[in-house]
Amino acid sequence: MWPFKKSQAKAAPEHYLVILGRARELATEESWRRFNALTEINPHPLFGHEQMQDNLMKKWGGSNEEMFEFARTRAAACPGTHVPLIVVRAHLEYAHARAHREDE
Repeated sequence: MWPFKKSQAKAAPEHYLVILGRARELATEESWRRFNALTEINPHPLFGHEQMQDNLMKKWGGSNEEMFEFARTRAAACPGTHVPLIVVRAHLEYAHARAHREDE
């Protein structure tokens, strides 16, 4: 049994607050506040980490450095979970963005 099963239902609204922060173009500080609230309830939600990573992507006003730093830091903080997959996701996003720049 997963150690955070009970907290998954409580964390669901916080997941969506992270997404809505990006949709509403809120400041990065507010995105971090929402993400931190999520991880207080459930420290290892892959979906929540992916959404925060999206907030830090260059195409959403962040930077490649922020995206990679977040991915590496959170992967190191969450061993034995699916969270380290966001490092691969960061590399895929970077390669995709680079390919689109070269096409133009």
